[in-house]
Amino acid sequence: MQKEIISDSAVFCEAVFPFQKPELSAIDRSIDLSLPIEVLAPSSTPGSLQIPWPPDNLANNPSTEPADAVALPGPPPVDPPVDPPIDLPEQSHPPPEVRNLTTNFKHHLANQQLPPKWALMACQPGALAEDAGHTESTEELIVPILGAMDYAFATVGTAEPRTLAEAGTCPDAKKWLEAAYAELHAHVINGTWELTQLPPSKCVIGSQWVFKVKRKPDRSINKCKGCVVAQGYSQIAGVHYGEVFASTAWMAAMCTVIALAAIEDLELKTVDISTAFLNGDINREIYMKIPEGLEVDVEPALGEDPKRWVLRLLKGLYGIKQGPCIWALKLHSVLMKIGFKCIDCDYSVYVYRCGDTKIIVPIHVDNLLIVSNSCDAIQKVKSDLTSHFKIHNQDPTTSILSIKVEHNHPNQTISLSQPGYIESILKQFGMSECNPAHTPMEENQKLSTNMSPGTPE
Repeated sequence: MQKEIISDSAVFCEAVFPFQKPELSAIDRSIDLSLPIEVLAPSSTPGSLQIPWPPDNLANNPSTEPADAVALPGPPPVDPPVDPPIDLPEQSHPPPEVRNLTTNFKHHLANQQLPPKWALMACQPGALAEDAGHTESTEELIVPILGAMDYAFATVGTAEPRTLAEAGTCPDAKKWLEAAYAELHAHVINGTWELTQLPPSKCVIGSQWVFKVKRKPDRSINKCKGCVVAQGYSQIAGVHYGEVFASTAWMAAMCTVIALAAIEDLELKTVDISTAFLNGDINREIYMKIPEGLEVDVEPALGEDPKRWVLRLLKGLYGIKQGPCIWALKLHSVLMKIGFKCIDCDYSVYVYRCGDTKIIVPIHVDNLLIVSNSCDAIQKVKSDLTSHFKIHNQDPTTSILSIKVEHNHPNQTISLSQPGYIESILKQFGMSECNPAHTPMEENQKLSTNMSPGTPE
């Protein structure tokens, strides 16, 4: 039986292995050469080396009884003991060269100017449009570090602030502050945390703001979102969290459900759970630092330290290791109460069947795709979910996981595409003005037998 011990207070002694400096010597000091070597008696072991007996130097000795041949195991020759060599002194190595930004990067701005904008694209064969005024091969282009950073920031479109203070000074400060206020209001209504003093011998994890721009499938801005995220990388496995997983249906299962909806002309509806991770009940004792923008407006009582105010998490939060897990368990319990059952081949796909009514719900974390042959049944599921969570209803369904959806009921077809993503990739690699082709291969290419494979593999 094996036993695992988890500890965060390991102490190493540098006086023992593996920190002890090894001795430089060519002799194995584990063998004592001063001991006598025992000579094995002659034996007639089958398969051993046969040598004549007695040796030539004992042929004239009358006291030795002659023998035709005896069996000796043939011990390896032993060299006479020699004095161990003197340990070689360690060679001194020159200290490493200290390089600054200018000497370490030969393409630094201080050495030469940045190349034109077209050279900042990815250097892949066929990725850049031909430039008549350029004669240098694109395979030899090297993107300077500062130029790559400049291009990266220039292609972002809408800058996303990194802190709450930066969000209050950026051009879109009103949108970002409204998103931050909505986030804090959701935590207060949900009861995500409680203010308390950090107990002794307890560690606290950090917190930070994360601001993101939510986009539509055509890459247009949908909304600005701000989240309080816990720095879960400082959590200890077995102490702060146990199981870690997220409820995500296989993409093959998602496509199968969509294909079934197209064949049987079923209704498609999508539901997005707002602040999904805040609905899970946390099962460990976790303390987090107070996020930026919040202050403690309470006079400390006798024995309380104003520097030890922390937030104890009562609900799930973005960033903690078990956040997706406790949300998946919460959603599973709600769907089971409604009457759904998960299928065996994919636990993230739930099915409801009652008479002629059938509902299929594949789940991707907090995004639900509801497929049914009854519009009333879909509305009933939405109302049941609304009684437990705050949902964002998308009606009609135009996108699933940033994939554009076009449902043609007369022809019983559903088309999936990503035009916004494709246009962003073409723009990134300088191919926005390229000519489209029906097949992704070279036109007017002549094939011959030399191009065919030469081996069965």
